[in-house]
Amino acid sequence: ITEKDAEKRMTTELVSYVDASWKASQIAAGKQPDKVASHYLAQALVGLGEQYAPASNSDIPVVGDKPANTYTTDDVQGLLANYSQNHSQDYNDRTLGGDNLSSPLSAQSQFYTKNFSEMPTLKDGLNVTDGTLSGYMDALGGVAKGLQTTVLHPIDTTEALSLSAQGLMYDPLGAVSAAWNNHEQTQINIALDSYQGDYFNAARSTAKGDADIVLAVGGLFVPGARLGEAALDMAVLKGEVLEGDTLAKTAIKTPRVDPTDSVAGVKAEGDFGKLAPNHQFAELQTTSGITIKATEGKTTTVLGTYVGDTRNIIEDQLIIAKNPDFTVGNSGGYNVLNVPDHVYKNPDQFWNEVNEPFLKAAVDRGDEFYLATKPTDKTLSNPENSDGLSGFGREYKYLTDRKYAYDEKTGKMCLNGCKK
Repeated sequence: ITEKDAEKRMTTELVSYVDASWKASQIAAGKQPDKVASHYLAQALVGLGEQYAPASNSDIPVVGDKPANTYTTDDVQGLLANYSQNHSQDYNDRTLGGDNLSSPLSAQSQFYTKNFSEMPTLKDGLNVTDGTLSGYMDALGGVAKGLQTTVLHPIDTTEALSLSAQGLMYDPLGAVSAAWNNHEQTQINIALDSYQGDYFNAARSTAKGDADIVLAVGGLFVPGARLGEAALDMAVLKGEVLEGDTLAKTAIKTPRVDPTDSVAGVKAEGDFGKLAPNHQFAELQTTSGITIKATEGKTTTVLGTYVGDTRNIIEDQLIIAKNPDFTVGNSGGYNVLNVPDHVYKNPDQFWNEVNEPFLKAAVDRGDEFYLATKPTDKTLSNPENSDGLSGFGREYKYLTDRKYAYDEKTGKMCLNGCKK
């Protein structure tokens, strides 16, 4: 084969070992491991084996330079195979090392384009159209919710706008820097979505980012353009909502309450780490085509594939902070599994220690279950796992084993079937 083809095959194989999102996207696309490319990749990385080895836990100081370990091709193949366990935090950090992907002219972007770009299909084009529309709707939904917030909480919103303006006035460089950093992270994720063939989310994030910039500029002259964010600013400043602990970009952010208080006739569950349920949460858009809305008075648990749905729901639609306490409900709101990266060691360990207990708690509470991703042979299977099932497949089997049945029309999983 040509040198170009060899580089592409080895590059594709490397990212499947060292990055969870690439691994998931390749599984979703039905890509099989390339054993030949893996062998030559390990051979090429023999001199860099130390980078893929487990971090040393020795507390004995080493005098002078640490002697370089000598690795064989087989050693490196083993290190690559175990990278997800030995370096789980890096493995699950999607944007790590991707700083230059935000610039299409950078050497890194050109390398990615050469090795990962594919000719878009007609379906990809339709996904771009759908994603663009969804992105604009996301942004406009935030404005609509902001206007609603103004009506319900006029004093708080006005105060938030004033404090936000003061912050921009007294620390303009800090405000610009924060906005730029957020923009750069978004651009990296957009680039990765495109390279991984997720044209819907790439277009969605692009459209929403463009619309947000227009609204941000408009907010300098038309306060209503950023009322939704102002309401959140106020909640953060008052300590009612911790930064990074919000449930939805486009939702009205409601204050923390005493767990024994009744809000809108519904008891607030959990501790002060949860938002009070005012039932003003955003509706979730999914690849299955169904729209999910939180159920009043109950916790709504959402399941799906990470690449196809839950990553977008967690990062873009709900902005859910990583939470090690994954068994607590959220009455009137959403429940999506999102734990700290270090919790994950390997698929079986994660299922036994995290995913299954998460589902058990949801079943015991009597949660409403929605599938953001359609359960198909492709989305439910992963031949590399011990049982041949993907994480989503294990979740689906867990529920069906307990007599839950999927309703394609609504996207719900109902005990003993959904009533028509």
